Formats: sequence, structure tokens, C-alpha cells
Amino acid sequence: MKLRNTILAAGLAVVGWTAAMPAAHAQGYPYGRYRYAVPRETQRGRRQELRTRVERIRDRLQVAWDRRQISRRDFDDMNRRLDRVREFLRDDRHIESSEFDDRNDDLNDISSDLTDAIRR
Repeated sequence: MKLRNTILAAGLAVVGWTAAMPAAHAQGYPYGRYRYAVPRETQRGRRQELRTRVERIRDRLQVAWDRRQISRRDFDDMNRRLDRVREFLRDDRHIESSEFDDRNDDLNDISSDLTDAIRR
């Protein structure tokens, strides 16, 4: 008796849920359109990836400066640009994917400028 009642209740719940979805959607409550918060692990991963890239580029920049492969002007300019990314990482706790892409593009630009300056 209990098993039959449980199965019947589950079946009615499924039927009610499937019937309510189109009605809710028609009233302007679209399920599944909401963007959920990014998990903290993803936030930490994004921040860590950007920090790692900043430190790698900073190290390459310092080595190039020590070997006199780049000018003082290029060194200062790239340091300023790296500082902007580092300040962003320090001040912003939540990094959206678009912000991550923007900072990643900034780091790509700095890295390619460094490579170009070393080749000159």
C-alpha cells in the first residue's frame, strides 16, 4: 500500500511540474534564463591564473631589464600596465568572465610588447 501511494504521489508531482512549466513560462517566469553566481573555486582559479601570469611577465620583464635588452621607457611603461592589472586583482573580489577576458587580453598585449621590445 505504501509503495503504491509513493509511486502515485511521485507521478502526480511529475505531471503537475510538467504542466506548470509552460504556464509559468507564458506568464513571464522563464525557468533556466537566470545566470547563477560563479562558484568560489572558479573565482579563485581565475584570480590565481591572472596572478601567476602577472608574476611570470614581471619576472621576464625584470630579466630583460637586467640584461639591458629593453629601454628604461619600455620597462616603466610595461610595469605601469602590469600594476594596473595587479591593482585590479587586489581591489576586485569577484571577477566576471568578461573582466577575466579583459585582464587576460591586457596581459597578452604586455607579453607581446615585451617580446617585440626584446627583439629590437
